[in-house]
Amino acid sequence: ARRLYDGLDGLFPEGALRLAKDEADELRLEKLSEILGEGYQWRVNRFALWMERAGRFDPAALVRALVGDTPVLDVDAPILEASSGGWGIRAQDGKVLMLAAQVIWAGGAEQGRFLTRNQIPMDDDPGRLMVFDLEGPAPAAPLVWGGYASAAPAGGLLIGATHERYRELRSNEDVEDELKSALRIHDPDLYFRSGAIRDVWGKARASTPDRLPVVGTLPDFLFSSLWAPFAKGGPRPVTTDGSHKRRLAILNGLGARGFAHAPLLAEALASDLCGEPSPLERDGREALHPARFAIRNLKRGQI
Repeated sequence: ARRLYDGLDGLFPEGALRLAKDEADELRLEKLSEILGEGYQWRVNRFALWMERAGRFDPAALVRALVGDTPVLDVDAPILEASSGGWGIRAQDGKVLMLAAQVIWAGGAEQGRFLTRNQIPMDDDPGRLMVFDLEGPAPAAPLVWGGYASAAPAGGLLIGATHERYRELRSNEDVEDELKSALRIHDPDLYFRSGAIRDVWGKARASTPDRLPVVGTLPDFLFSSLWAPFAKGGPRPVTTDGSHKRRLAILNGLGARGFAHAPLLAEALASDLCGEPSPLERDGREALHPARFAIRNLKRGQI
């Protein structure tokens, strides 16, 4: 991700300081600094791991820089129809928007109907972060502890982020208390210099039950019959023709790690679709493949 974003508008390559949460975390982070080597340093004065290649970013600016002059069609397109050459993409009124040789579904959260139809369980994980007025300088680099604090793109102090449930959504005052309480534990100086709420950002993340992304081609109508023996402990099928949708893949379920994980996963997906060597080992690709949920259901006799 860092190599892809280097030099683009919206990236602030400041490094980041990963603060230890407790004594066990101190030992773990100190050991990691020894294992990871160059670019990672244990800072005993803060009980924290310094990560030189980390940083912060302005999401909107970074997306604009990544898209560049690539044409973007910004419309609702809820209808996909298989065709001899790939997929027809239609608007709600049936108008054909595009005939595509390959479709990659990267819709993020609130995609339940499409995902359920393709045997992919996905939860919407709402959360909020806040920007506060700040007296004095912002942190020179982001502080991370599970939550995080950093300079905000337009000034002030950014603190994030909550994990909430739709049925238990809280007031901004409650969220402010949660975020500032965490900041007080990890950096009292920043806490006492932070002031009133300047801005609130919130949306849902797309997360799977196992908290891993989904990357790959989608299961098709013959998947169950071809893979049921394997799910019960038998050999892999000799042929997988018809077990996956032709020219339809997915990249989703990135949770709160989209900007960090999407570049590598997109490269792995493109490699698989083009028949090229993948940057991920087979075990890694299978652990992230959307068909893993169908396999689990076959094992449990739920399909």
